[in-house]
Amino acid sequence: MPLDEYVDAFVFTRFEPNGMVSGNDRLRMATSVIDYIFRELAITYLDRNDLAQVSDEDLRADTAGESSRHPVNAHARRPLPRKPPR
Repeated sequence: MPLDEYVDAFVFTRFEPNGMVSGNDRLRMATSVIDYIFRELAITYLDRNDLAQVSDEDLRADTAGESSRHPVNAHARRPLPRKPPR
């Protein structure tokens, strides 16, 4: 059976333990150990960068200070709307 079929079948499976991942540059969260394993296999052997939470571009050493291009970081820089006093 081809690896991509296994990846499609097992990525996003959800059970305990799940949560934050440490020690991996490309993955930050996993919904299960199986999800983590098949995401890593897909990224490493199938070039499925769509399953990584950190892009190749983010890992380059020359991208420091360019976070405003990324929607999540750009949104975080906007000031919060002020509530009118009561």
